[in-house]
Amino acid sequence: MKIVFGDDVACDLKQAVCYYRKGGADLAARFLSAYQSSLDSLRSHPFKGPVVEEPVRRVLIPRFPYALYYFVEGDTICVGALASTWRDATHWRERFD
Repeated sequence: MKIVFGDDVACDLKQAVCYYRKGGADLAARFLSAYQSSLDSLRSHPFKGPVVEEPVRRVLIPRFPYALYYFVEGDTICVGALASTWRDATHWRERFD
């Protein structure tokens, strides 16, 4: 399956990496590895994440308090947000309006 990203996802990723870089380059690298593993897993199992609000699904980033919010359209996974699970749980919704 193909994965496409919303306009703000790159900014979300950059902010998360900058945050973890403050804890050391190794921590930032582990976050990026977990993020990539989540994307790889989504490619293989696009419907694995529970529906949080039809048609949006969520998959957690292992070992980090972050989640990818996405929906599946045909053979494409559309990622709209990478968000901290510590923030307001509804802030990602504006990305899917």
